[in-house]
Amino acid sequence: MSITCITVAVSELGSIDFDQTLINSELTAPKNNDHTLAIIKWAGDMPSSINSLTTKSSEMTIQQALDLLDTEDWRTI
Repeated sequence: MSITCITVAVSELGSIDFDQTLINSELTAPKNNDHTLAIIKWAGDMPSSINSLTTKSSEMTIQQALDLLDTEDWRTI
């Protein structure tokens, strides 16, 4: 089963059922430096709580998400 990732607005994290994801909670979701976007990942089909989000990005692979985390906008100091 492959892992799929998206970015989503931090303001929508409260709408996600984290039991459906590979992220434990809103607090542990990786966020960009200005805390406006977070990365969410899951295995298999897109969870219903993610499908209904309005700010979700296009789907990406785990490697694409790791590459994103390595950019200046996502690196922590």
